[in-house]
Amino acid sequence: MSVLNITVTSGSSASQAIADGAAASNDQALLIIYQNGVPVLAKSTTNLGGSGLVINSGTNRTLNLSAAETALLPASGLTYVMTVNGSVAFTGSVTVNSASAANAKLLNAMPDFALSNLFSANGPTDYPVPAGNVVLGFFIENLTSTSVVVNVGSAASGTDLISALTVAGNAQIFAVPAPAGAFKYYSADNLIYLSSSSWSTAQIRVTTIYQKVKFF
Repeated sequence: MSVLNITVTSGSSASQAIADGAAASNDQALLIIYQNGVPVLAKSTTNLGGSGLVINSGTNRTLNLSAAETALLPASGLTYVMTVNGSVAFTGSVTVNSASAANAKLLNAMPDFALSNLFSANGPTDYPVPAGNVVLGFFIENLTSTSVVVNVGSAASGTDLISALTVAGNAQIFAVPAPAGAFKYYSADNLIYLSSSSWSTAQIRVTTIYQKVKFF
């Protein structure tokens, strides 16, 4: 993961080149801007349904913001995370010169949603995370006194979301996809899978928190 801070001017269009010699034309790149941890703007490559991230193979990925978008960004509290093919590639701050707003208006992020399931053995959720959503995290509750180590993935026995998380007896944990900030975007409906090598008598309730994102 690399750190690159971004500066734009309120009310002016901006193009920020994010240099990366490994940039490839088929990359699935997603960039989300946050204010104090709350998503306020998302940009993606065309293969994720957007156009705000443009790939120049072997050179960079360019973030494009319109004048209308920068005008709605606040003066402080902004950060971003860019994932490429599901892994965090870049993060940093976003500075908005001449900004007047104290708080961002939600530009193209929708309210959070959640789905909850009980597990006492390996398996998927009853319902999928719908297409076009980003998984923000998981509220995990152990309903027994039996400690258990669990994985959370996008496929059976997967670990791409959470790997080897110890959930102590009667514990309640909020966990984010690892590495921290590698929020998972699904372009198609996708079940979430919980697994453990030793369930014993443990029973786990997992609530998946996800958010609809509209790309520009």
